[in-house]
Amino acid sequence: MTDVIGHKFLNAQLIADQFAAKGYFVVMPDLFNGDTVPLNRPEGFNIMDWVKNHMPLQTEPIIDAVLDEMRENLGCKRIGGVGYCFGGKYVCRYLKPGKLDVGFTAHPTMVEPDELKGIKGPLSIAAAGEFTYI
Repeated sequence: MTDVIGHKFLNAQLIADQFAAKGYFVVMPDLFNGDTVPLNRPEGFNIMDWVKNHMPLQTEPIIDAVLDEMRENLGCKRIGGVGYCFGGKYVCRYLKPGKLDVGFTAHPTMVEPDELKGIKGPLSIAAAGEFTYI
């Protein structure tokens, strides 16, 4: 599950390709119905205004449809979720029986304490504690 730049971002595709090259079946859904954040944000772009249109109410039906397709029609028995930044929230929300079986997230954002408490499977988190500028 991608960050706000979305599934068409070349870097996201390269990461997905690396998983696929290792033999994994990879699905990278468009979590934003085409309304991604530009890589080079224009002056005055307000990310919080954008986020208002991409809350769980809008995002979860997309993820639910993908997981249902994977389990019911593609026969996936175990599904691991990988989420970056925005997508990390949904790895945490979906790490429970019948959804995701295992998860990894790098620098997750907007994860709520109750979402962490609801996790029912193994999760690895790569998070930065401090930034140092050189």
